[in-house]
Amino acid sequence: MRTCLTLCLGAIFALPVTADADTTLVYELVDSAGKKTEQTYTIRGRYVRVDKDSESKKNFLLLDGGFLIMHVIDGEKGTFSTFGESPYHQDKQFSAKPAPASVAEPEAEQAKAEPEAGQAKPAAAESAPMSVLSPTGKMQSVAGVRCRVVNEMRNEKPVAEHCLADPAALGMTPRELITMARLIEFAKQRTDPDWIAVQSDEQFISIRSAPPGGDASFVLKSVAHDIVPRDAFRVSPGYKKLLPEDGYAGLITGKK
Repeated sequence: MRTCLTLCLGAIFALPVTADADTTLVYELVDSAGKKTEQTYTIRGRYVRVDKDSESKKNFLLLDGGFLIMHVIDGEKGTFSTFGESPYHQDKQFSAKPAPASVAEPEAEQAKAEPEAGQAKPAAAESAPMSVLSPTGKMQSVAGVRCRVVNEMRNEKPVAEHCLADPAALGMTPRELITMARLIEFAKQRTDPDWIAVQSDEQFISIRSAPPGGDASFVLKSVAHDIVPRDAFRVSPGYKKLLPEDGYAGLITGKK
């Protein structure tokens, strides 16, 4: 009995100390003009908080990777705005912005939607070419983390080189890696379409990215696992919610 108890206790104490800790990734982002920005991504479950070294610690971004909504928090002014697909925030439903009342009759709307006889329908917008990740067979180490080197190909031409790491190499849970991957995808679709970083089917994330010319980079500097206060992943209840405005281009990268 004592032997069994000893083995059980040994197995418990042998568990990773990071099992209940949050993951913090610090990256250095260098834009094409050579400007450097250190960014800290703190992840807990489906939430990821983004802090930039050039901004006040009271101002940050918070992505809900489940609802895919982004909160832009201005702690200095005590305000925040939210954009994305869901009107929910912190388990509370805020009233969505009312849609403008339609003054057109249904028949008029249908007439506007359908072209007149002899008119050609507008051509569909040409979709952007898909990127393909081509393995090079090389392995590297970035900030002490092993990663697989791949080339990002578009129209059979290399547009970037990435080093992809899996959650085990980063000491992350699969849920944390999915959240970070969704932040990258959210940014590329909504705010930073030319962001150099990539994610691959929510299986890997880039810890080093650079275009062929090397005039920009996105490189992991450190990874840590600590228990972060719960308040770091929520908007203070007293903050005033503002309607989102246009002009979120470069929200992550700072490019406008």
